[in-house]
Amino acid sequence: MRKSWLGQSCALIFIGALSSCAAQRAQRTEASHHRAFEAGTLIEVSTIAGTGFSGMVNGPGVLAQFYGPTGLAVDAMGNIYVADPDIHLIRHIANDADRTVTTFAGTGAEGNLNGPGVTATFTHPHGLAIDAAGNIYVADTGNNQIRRIANDATRTVSTIAGTGAAGNMNGPGATAQFHHPNGIAIDAAGNIYVPDHANHQIRRIAHDADRTVTTIAGTGVAGNMNGPGALATFNFIRGIAIDTVGNLYVIDGNQIRRIAHDADRTVSTIAGTGAAGNMNGPGVLAQFYGPAGLTVDAASNIYVADAGNSQIRRIAHDADRTVTTIAGTGGHGHADGLGTRAQFTFPMNVAMDAAGNLYVSDSNNRIRLITGAEEEEELMVKPASRYE
Repeated sequence: MRKSWLGQSCALIFIGALSSCAAQRAQRTEASHHRAFEAGTLIEVSTIAGTGFSGMVNGPGVLAQFYGPTGLAVDAMGNIYVADPDIHLIRHIANDADRTVTTFAGTGAEGNLNGPGVTATFTHPHGLAIDAAGNIYVADTGNNQIRRIANDATRTVSTIAGTGAAGNMNGPGATAQFHHPNGIAIDAAGNIYVPDHANHQIRRIAHDADRTVTTIAGTGVAGNMNGPGALATFNFIRGIAIDTVGNLYVIDGNQIRRIAHDADRTVSTIAGTGAAGNMNGPGVLAQFYGPAGLTVDAASNIYVADAGNSQIRRIAHDADRTVTTIAGTGGHGHADGLGTRAQFTFPMNVAMDAAGNLYVSDSNNRIRLITGAEEEEELMVKPASRYE
């Protein structure tokens, strides 16, 4: 598992390479990982894959190329899966020393073909999620379908829901219809939740024999109404995440909304006034600017890729749903280093690994890593990055 360069008390200046003190930093416990990104945290941003140039190049992360990466998922071993929609691929970044990038499924040609991953085709895939068995689910936006990449030897691709035609039809997955689904989340029982972007609804695909599709929130009419899921309205939702008790969180314009895991699937707004802006503070006063993706940690804190502000924001699981910025200056660019100095260019999504590290799909064709540690030491000078 990747470790931050910040850790135990040891005031040291790095000159080119890590000293033996780095070994002490690598001994932080899992508990300290999960405390990361709170007040008093030192945050570092680095680049793990992508040169910044648009392309389709596999190999070591430092040489690999992406073409507008969006969806992210991380498996139990720390391997990362990336939806690369403009080249219709699902990419894999290994949790090895070189962060080796390979193509996991898709030929690179636009299409809608099931079968072995090496011959399967997608059309602008966006959202990704992984189930407990290691199968990967894809919101295949351009095909209006939810696809599955099996955790088998050939990475067999199949369609679990959606006819391929744009529409709004519930029922068995084979006859159900979606209209530009762009995200995906999976609960502990294997049920799938999809933000159906152009239908302004949250759809559920049951983990049953028919993969039965239902609507759990949203009338289908664009709007911004809270209340029971059957009466609530959304407006071109994108991105979805689920917490440990089954509450869902979605991005709706410049707001973050919650669909409670209760009988009515009650919808509420937890952060964002709705106006575009860049304001931290209590959720009811905070502002975002075109947020694009989100994830939830084990303590129900939410992390948001605030694309228009080129920042990564945090919504605390406290009474006020306090919003803070954990990384990004607010200016567009590419700079690694301390979170307050780092720069992103329209970050599109975030995902968290088991140790609490955040991964970001950055529109500058890079995959970024955000790590944190408790502030117990003097500030140190980071060795020069091979990406800088």
